[in-house]
Amino acid sequence: MHRYAITWNVLDVAERWRQRALREAPRSPTAVQLRTLDILREHETQPRERLRLLDSLYDDAGAAPAILLTGAFALAYELGDADACLRWARRLIAIEPRQRAVKARQLLSFPSLGDTVLA
Repeated sequence: MHRYAITWNVLDVAERWRQRALREAPRSPTAVQLRTLDILREHETQPRERLRLLDSLYDDAGAAPAILLTGAFALAYELGDADACLRWARRLIAIEPRQRAVKARQLLSFPSLGDTVLA
């Protein structure tokens, strides 16, 4: 319902559905997506903190929607954090196997990963 309210530009209704999702089903795909967007928006100038919070969200949520996985991988890649990139690439590939070749190519830019990239 949140998405429909946003589409229809009924922002007060969207906020009510947002709060309800976060309160009643914080691990649902919708709530995890909303929490991901909150982290990305609220910690825009603190990339390391964003990555830490996204890891924490992943641990809390269990299953994760693609927006969390792709956003966290992109952030880790931008930060040049090889270990975080590998961690998030593995998580992403687990739900989106078609990403394997793309992520492997990106991970090859980190010499420290060596042969673990394609393992």
